[in-house]
This record gives sequence, C-alpha cells and structure tokens, in this order.
Amino acid sequence: MGDTMAETNPVGEKPSPPADWLEQACNARRVDDFTIHCARPESANDGDAAEGDSFTRYFKQREGPAALDAQGKPQRKTSYDFSIDVGTTPARVHVCSCSEGQEWSATVRWDTPKALKREEHAGQLELETNWRARASYSGEKVNEEWVKNANLFSFSETVEVLTRAFGKSLSGHARGFLLVTGGTGSGKSQISRGLVHEYLSHLSRKGRHPHVLTHEDPIEKRLFEPLASQARMPDERDMASSRAWIDYTPRQLRKDTGSLDETLQSALRQKPAVVYVGEVRKPDELRQCIEFGGTGHFIIATAHAGSLVESVEKVLSACEAREPGTRALWVPKLLGIVHLQSVSVRLPDDKRYGSAAGHELSGILPALYRNNSQGRQMLIADGLASLLPHAPRDCAAATGTLGRKFFARELSNIAVAKIDGADDVQATWQAIRDYNKSQGLLLAAQKRDLYGE
Repeated sequence: MGDTMAETNPVGEKPSPPADWLEQACNARRVDDFTIHCARPESANDGDAAEGDSFTRYFKQREGPAALDAQGKPQRKTSYDFSIDVGTTPARVHVCSCSEGQEWSATVRWDTPKALKREEHAGQLELETNWRARASYSGEKVNEEWVKNANLFSFSETVEVLTRAFGKSLSGHARGFLLVTGGTGSGKSQISRGLVHEYLSHLSRKGRHPHVLTHEDPIEKRLFEPLASQARMPDERDMASSRAWIDYTPRQLRKDTGSLDETLQSALRQKPAVVYVGEVRKPDELRQCIEFGGTGHFIIATAHAGSLVESVEKVLSACEAREPGTRALWVPKLLGIVHLQSVSVRLPDDKRYGSAAGHELSGILPALYRNNSQGRQMLIADGLASLLPHAPRDCAAATGTLGRKFFARELSNIAVAKIDGADDVQATWQAIRDYNKSQGLLLAAQKRDLYGE
C-alpha cells in the first residue's frame, strides 16, 4: 500500500504515517467495516497550525482540493472522504474530528479478503483495545439508605420497562427516530443513555463492532469509558453484561463539527448502530433527525417539552405534517416519543413505612407514544387526538400510547424484586408499594393522565 500511496500523492512526498496506520488497522481488524481512532497532535487544535499535522495534511492530500469560502480561502473541514488500496483490495475511508478536537475517527468500509479472514487475531490487540469502551451507565441498587433518600425507583428500572414497552423495535436492528423529552432535571439524558446501552445489549451484528456516534453541545458525560489496554478479547457474553466492545465517536459542536446537519451527513458514511444527539433545540434540527431516522438508521435525541402531546406536536410541526396525507410521509420515520415527568407522593406517618414514614417519595414516570401498527395508523388519521393515555395490563397490548398509570404500575411491580438488604428493608418497601397501588402513586399518575400532563 505504501508504494500506491506514493504514486497518488499530489506533492510527491513519501507516504505519511497515516498510510501505515490505516494499513495496519485493516490487517488487524479483519472485518468488513470498522472504525478506529488516533490522537491528534496539540497543534491540530490551533487553527492554521493544523496544516502542520501529518494526519490532517495526509487526509487533505488524499481527498483533493477543498472548496473555497466567500473570501476565496479553503473552507475549514472537520471530515474527509477518500479511497485507499490495501494490497489489491480497495477501501473507502471517512475521517472526522471527535472527542472535542482531540482525536480523529476513521471509518473504513471494504470487502475483507478471504485470506485475511482466515488468519488468527493473535498479536493484534494493540490496535483493538485502545479504542474500545465500557458502558458507564448503571442503575442504582435498592438498599436501606436508598429508601431513606426517598427514591421510588432507579433510572435503570425505568429504562427496563421502557425497553419492554418498545418490544421488538429496540431489539435486533432498530430503525427510526426516538425522542426523549421532559423538563430540566427530568432525567432525559440518563434515560436516553440507558436506552442506548439497553439497545446495544440486545444488538447482534456480524462482522463488526457496533458503532455509536454522538452529537453534543457540550459533551456532558461520555457514554462509554475506555477499557484497560490489557483487556482480553471479548466473547459473546460481554454485550449482555455491559462490557460490550464498541466503536465510539463522540462529536462536540464547534470543536468537532459545524452543525447537526454536518454530523448527520458524515454519519451516513460511518455505518452507525445508533446516533445520539444531546439536545435538539430548533425545529429544523428536529426535522433533520427525523429525516435521518427515515434513512434506515437508529437515532435518539433529547428535547424540552411539557407533556407527551406537546412533544408529538413539536415533531409534527417541525415536519409541517398537519394533514393525514403529510403525516403519512413522516410518522413511519418515528420509532417513538417518550415524555418524562417527576411524580411525588407523601407517605402517612405510620410505623409500617419505617424510616420513610411521613416522607415525600418521588420518581420519574414516562408517558410513551410508540410507533406500532395501531399507534401509527391512529396518529396519521387523527393526529394529536389519538394520544389517549392507555394503561393496559401487558406491554404487548396493541395500543400505541401508554400513560403514566401504566408505568407506575409496572415500576411498582418490579421495584420490590430488586431490593438488596435486610428483611426490614423488604418489608418497608413492600408496604410503600402497596400504598402506591392503593392510593398513592397510581392515583397521582392517573391524575396526570387525566389532565394530559
């Protein structure tokens, strides 16, 4: 590959280090498509100083002349596309800036030669383990201190129930746009991140690691943390145990990309398993996310909204889908819409409730529109009038809208099964659950559903 690079180099220089880096990566990964990272020199973050970065210079040489801006200067680029040859095998490469301008992420798409596929992976861990990540999301455990702190249930339990409610839509290969909404501090980021991890735990892909791409402003908390460099090769049990090996490309607005549209256009060439957008603030951004979901990819984003009806209205307004005919074009691109809201109940001053007696307990309750057959047909035909807060006894019910009462019952049912600790903690939580069923949480949730909150 080195000789080929020298022949096509427009300035006649010797191949720069990235040529060898890409060749080593192709020989090491031995899969059809993959994504790897490399650190950017500090000079690459200082405007024109990036011209001296060997990686940046190499990418520019491979792609060719850049378009000019209004002043006649080359436009600033955060991604590059070009082709290379690995031996006699052609490969397409898409490179983009990520990790707040600290790294390059290179996605290579190629047909792996059969000879490479037959070779062993031994001795190639150096290129593998540096760019894998472990899920940082985890749910809180229920213990005595947790009950004293007045939390009804954990984020992980809410994610578990939501995932069950989506059914097959979040297993296998998900497609479409999933929007998670709520007010400030409602847990949008935690729930959406949890849904990403839950989806990855069910995802089965042959030939490559799942690629997770994010667009954030700013990057609040990384979705994944790096594994130790001596980590072993993963086995099939790693994904289910949240020790999944993935390709992870976090991009921050202004440092790694100029806009959401730029990120999504780049993502079309990066084969992502899921794209996570930190927060959608403008209608045109919402529309871009929906259009991306319509390309057969899975994208999840967060936004502010006061209710599920308002959340769906924002989506339909962004698409200007006010008539059934127009809604029929856009609604199929949705996977679902979740609205999160905190609901509180005050326990009676009764010794049955132990240290929680007389305290106000709170929890995040979702309301959900899911794009199943009934939900899709009703939303297209009736618009917002179809969003009735149903509370069926089973997640598998055909209804497209699930109200807060449904989730209050489901979460109360699973909370007691996750208790760690002494018998008195179990007894206390059982009493709290019974109270919530009879006159506490379920009634509070039902009132929210009644008033469309």
